[in-house]
Amino acid sequence: MSTTATTVIAAPLNARLSDIEPRDARDLHASGACIIVDVREPDEHARERIAGAKSVPLSSLTAASIAALGSKSVVVHCKSGRRSADAAMRCAELTSRGISVANLRGGIDAWKAP
Repeated sequence: MSTTATTVIAAPLNARLSDIEPRDARDLHASGACIIVDVREPDEHARERIAGAKSVPLSSLTAASIAALGSKSVVVHCKSGRRSADAAMRCAELTSRGISVANLRGGIDAWKAP
C-alpha cells in the first residue's frame, strides 16, 4: 500500500483531498476500512459497477449525502476520474468533520486494469 494513500485514508482529519491508487483502494475496501461511492449516473452504475459501491450520482451529490453514508473514509469514483475529482472537491468540508474523501485515480477504468 502506498504511503500517501494510507496517510489520506487512515488520517480522516487530514485537511487535503487526494487521489488513491486502485490497488490501495481495493485493499482498503476489502478490509472494510473505507466505502466506495460511484458518482456516475444510475444507468452507468447499472451497466457496470465495483462490487459493494454505493451509487450517489454527481448530479445530486452533496457533502451531506456522503456524510449520511456513515463512513469516516470514502473513495469516490467515476469512469475515468474527472467527475469523481469534482465530487471530492464538493466534499472538502467533510475533513473538518473527520471524514476523509479520496478520488480513485483513473476511475473504474483503472480499477479494472490488470
